[in-house]
Amino acid sequence: MSEKSIAVKAVALPSTAESSAAADSPEQAAQVLIREHLQEILANHLFRSSERCRRFLTYIVERTLAGEEEDLKERRIGVEVFHRPADYNTGDHPIVRITASEVRRRLIQFYAETGAGTPPVRIELPVGAYRPHFRYEDVLNPKPQPHLAPVPVSARPQENPGDAAGSRRNYSWLLLAALLLTATLAIAGFRYLEAQRVAASAGSLQQFWAPVSTTRQPVLICLASPIVYQPRLNVYQKSPRFAQEFATQLDRTRHELHLPPRTSLRWSEMMPFKNFYVAGGDAYAAARYSAVMSELHKPAQVRLGDNWSLADLRNSPSVLVGAFDNDWALQLNASLPFRWVERDGAGMILDSSSAHRLWQQHWDTGKPIDTDYGLITRLLNAPTGQFVLMAGGIGPYGTEAAGNLLSDSAALATVLRELPNDWSRHNLQLVIKTTITDGVVGPAHVVAFRVW
Repeated sequence: MSEKSIAVKAVALPSTAESSAAADSPEQAAQVLIREHLQEILANHLFRSSERCRRFLTYIVERTLAGEEEDLKERRIGVEVFHRPADYNTGDHPIVRITASEVRRRLIQFYAETGAGTPPVRIELPVGAYRPHFRYEDVLNPKPQPHLAPVPVSARPQENPGDAAGSRRNYSWLLLAALLLTATLAIAGFRYLEAQRVAASAGSLQQFWAPVSTTRQPVLICLASPIVYQPRLNVYQKSPRFAQEFATQLDRTRHELHLPPRTSLRWSEMMPFKNFYVAGGDAYAAARYSAVMSELHKPAQVRLGDNWSLADLRNSPSVLVGAFDNDWALQLNASLPFRWVERDGAGMILDSSSAHRLWQQHWDTGKPIDTDYGLITRLLNAPTGQFVLMAGGIGPYGTEAAGNLLSDSAALATVLRELPNDWSRHNLQLVIKTTITDGVVGPAHVVAFRVW
């Protein structure tokens, strides 16, 4: 059976425990099935791990079923679902847009994993909207026969009653066939345009990363591993909560150590860890780049800390992840139009053509970070003699946002449309900005670029 869209009317809603067969009307039957299917989605591993996505999806589905679509506005959702103040700035805190994008992605993945057409109902969230669409099997809404106005008696020709009934039936079938043909052509046209859009987006991803395919060597995804110092066991034993919070190694990695301010420590009580830790933003970005290489059928190797050198960069195309923790990324960017610079406890991205044009972030303010900047550099023929892609933020969020952009075909296509037509044959730098809401990185926005 083919799928159709349904506009569910606000009616007295039956309990989800009732089966759809017990509903009194097609609308009630549809609502029962939609609610049951919503519970299936929320129980899936894709949504169990995100309470924010669960709350958002439940809210927009229930409001739609109740006919309260006026509540499906960004600010209203931010206030009622995410407990934001009524006058909060949606531009500075785009948590609703970020969550909608994440829910949309998880729904697509859910149906891809469960198999298309398996559930009798599908819940979809169109791009740029907060009102979900419900798609369901034809069995829920039998098609009524087209209504034909009665013909006045005086105008009716004298004919066999059976012949007249047969003509009306033939006309009804012709009308129904015409309607079905029109709907089929409309659906086919929509699918064609959508396929063209997806193909164009995918083409942008392949075009951006095309230089990695100029050699058979695998792409090296290189991450820095900063030296981290950790107290020895005897330091944790100074805590009055040692037995409750720090007795095991696992406990010591999960709980923050609080000691009296005047507690003295010897340097011998600290242990250095090298090639052991990776910044969170670097790890997220590296995972994104690995996925892109897999999609492009290009072998890739992840190198960590001291496990890569200049000789490796001269032999293979590479992706250098991070900025101020990645020595080679800093060196290769040092003479470019945009570069990373550290001054007076602040990290910044500086425009070489104007000392007054910069984007910066102070690291030691002690305040939550709500904005970060990143720099993406694409060198076709770097000093290493190979293609090099460098992407890092002033903080970890900028690095993560860069990874999200360069692995998202649709977002990347939007950015590349603003560049000169021949950008792919030149070196390229993008300065990006992202906002952070509740620890969630928002979309990357390009604030400056250079092509040379």
